[in-house]
Amino acid sequence: MARHELGTPLAEIGRLATDAEQAVRSLYDLITSSPGNVLSRVAIGAETSARFQFGLDPSGATLETRLAARRAAQLIHASFQLAALPPGESLVIEVDSGGLETCGTGPEPDGVNVRTWLTAYWWARATRNATMLDTLAGFDADTLTPGTRFDRATLGLVEILQARDRGDDSWARKISETVPFVDQPTTSSREEALFLQLDLFGVLASIGDQDTFTDQLEIALNSHRTYWSKNEERREHPQGFASLPLLGLASMAADEGMRIEVESDYLPRELITNWPWMFELP
Repeated sequence: MARHELGTPLAEIGRLATDAEQAVRSLYDLITSSPGNVLSRVAIGAETSARFQFGLDPSGATLETRLAARRAAQLIHASFQLAALPPGESLVIEVDSGGLETCGTGPEPDGVNVRTWLTAYWWARATRNATMLDTLAGFDADTLTPGTRFDRATLGLVEILQARDRGDDSWARKISETVPFVDQPTTSSREEALFLQLDLFGVLASIGDQDTFTDQLEIALNSHRTYWSKNEERREHPQGFASLPLLGLASMAADEGMRIEVESDYLPRELITNWPWMFELP
């Protein structure tokens, strides 16, 4: 499946990727001294940098793309690690190939909420980071929802993924209970909910059935393309260059024995099928 025509020239995307990376690196000192003030913003910047790299490198084959993906995963993981600690308690977080000494923040609604939990989960699956999954398992609705607005369907997806990961068979039933809420979004537009959220439930439910999984993944990728190709503003948005949720789900499925039979520029295939990529980086 070919990607939609991007609204930004590749040379400009390359410049934006470099600028985003430099902006993230320039804030490392502040992560050490004032994590509560900057970490959520730095994590967003790192994710944006990775998405620009996917624009340049749809397969996820280059070292630059993989380093950016690792950094995005590490920094959003750090947001949850520090949120789990009392303010001021010290911790060394992993960043790039080293570490930064910083301190706990306690829960910060800007950095720890339903939306960021899902983003972190997809990165954890894509990077095969079991420690990150363990960190995320420690956050439930009571810690993710205070002081924030969220779609009931996305909170349901968090609860479904957590139930599945801990071996709770109720996760499949929870899908049928949650899907009707997709049509009742609170923070997303109805179009976004129908094109970018609904199909995730179908892909997740189909893991284990190869033919159904392939069909559901293709449907979801087509929905992604339809949404992000609708107008010039969306075609320019780096979030549309690749599907992070489908990358996470496809990585999960591949790890559970599913073949990824759909070829798509929206799926960084090298990050899915070459599962040790995260551990091969300098």
